[in-house]
Amino acid sequence: MRYWLFMRNSLRVIIRSVKIGTGYLTRTRYLQMVGRAGRTGLSSSGDSFLLGTHSDKTLPHLVFGAVEDVRSSLNTDSLTLTLLHLIGSGMISSMADLGMFMKRTLLDIQQPDESLNLAERALHFLEEAKFIDRTEGGIKPTSFGKAVYKSSLDPTLAHSVLSGLRVANKHLVLQGDLHLVYLCVPPDVQNVYVDWSKYFDAYNQFDEVTRLTFTAAGLEESFLARRAFSHKKSDAVAEVPYTRFYVAGALHKLLSGVPSWDVSALFKIPRGTLQTTLNSAITHASKLALFTK
Repeated sequence: MRYWLFMRNSLRVIIRSVKIGTGYLTRTRYLQMVGRAGRTGLSSSGDSFLLGTHSDKTLPHLVFGAVEDVRSSLNTDSLTLTLLHLIGSGMISSMADLGMFMKRTLLDIQQPDESLNLAERALHFLEEAKFIDRTEGGIKPTSFGKAVYKSSLDPTLAHSVLSGLRVANKHLVLQGDLHLVYLCVPPDVQNVYVDWSKYFDAYNQFDEVTRLTFTAAGLEESFLARRAFSHKKSDAVAEVPYTRFYVAGALHKLLSGVPSWDVSALFKIPRGTLQTTLNSAITHASKLALFTK
C-alpha cells in the first residue's frame, strides 16, 4: 500500500492500493490518511483518491462503512514488554504499583475481570525468564532485565540473542564481516523465501572464510542436505538460524557494494523485502550495542 501527498491549490491524498502487506487497509486508518487532505489552517478543501479494482471487496466499507471498535492492544506479549519497561524504569516496584497501573488502562475498562490475571501471567513469565526478581520487598529488574529494557529487545527473543552472542564470544570469525552481519540479522527475520536446494548448492561453493563462519555460527551441513533433499515439512524453529545466515549473505553482498537488483536476483529476495530486512538489521544492531554495554 502506497500513498502520496501533493500540494497545489489544495492538499491531495492518493491511495494506490487497499492492501498493506498481506493485510488490508482499515476504515479507521483510511480516515486518518484522507484526513490529511485539506487540513484546518492549510486549505479550505482537499481531495482524496482511492484506487482499486472490482475485486477489492473492501472498497465500499472503507468509504461508507462504520469505524472499527477501539480495542486495547495490551495482549500477553505487549503487556509483558510494557511491564518490563515500567519495572526497568522504576515506575513499578510493587504489586500495589502494578494494580494502580492496570486500573488506568483501556484493557481494565474492557476486561476488568481479566486484566490483573493477564498482568500476573506476564510477571510470571518475566520472573521465570530471569528478567525480574520478586520478593516481599517488591519487584525489581535483574541486570539481564535492565539490559533487555534499555536495548528494547523483544523479551521473547532475548535469551536466543544472548545465547548467540555467547557462542560468538568464543568463536567469532574476524577474517571478514560476515559473522558480524549474521549477528545483526534479527532472530525473528520474516518474509524471506529460501530455496533450500539452491542454498545447499551454494554451500558447496562457499569459500573457506564463509564455511568457517557457517560452522562458527553453530550451523551444520547435514541440516542443509536434509532440508534440500527431503520433501517432509521441517521444524520452523530449527530453520531460523539457517535463514538468518542466508539473509546475512545477501546483506553482506550489499555491504560489499553489489547492486541491490543483483543481490535480489541472486538470493531471490524482492528488493522491497531486501530493503526492509536491511533496515531491521540496522535497528537490531543498535539494540545489540545497547544490550552489550
